[in-house]
Amino acid sequence: MPAMPPAGPYLAAFELLQEDFRRLGEYVELNDANLPTFSHRLYELLLRTCTEFESLCKELLIYREYKRKPRCMTILDYKKLEGS
Repeated sequence: MPAMPPAGPYLAAFELLQEDFRRLGEYVELNDANLPTFSHRLYELLLRTCTEFESLCKELLIYREYKRKPRCMTILDYKKLEGS
């Protein structure tokens, strides 16, 4: 197997996302009544979260010598990491 991917960049990004999500709770009450709430900051947080998730999944699949090329991977490929 190739060398294990470094956790540093992903851990730092996760910690930033956590902090931004906590800060979000200062402005929007986190309950079901506010699910329709929209803002560009919420959109940015969701986009960043999805991007980090995709990057980490691709790197883990590459580490596990998954046969599909990274640019062709989809959520169905990432599902194979479920339970890891």
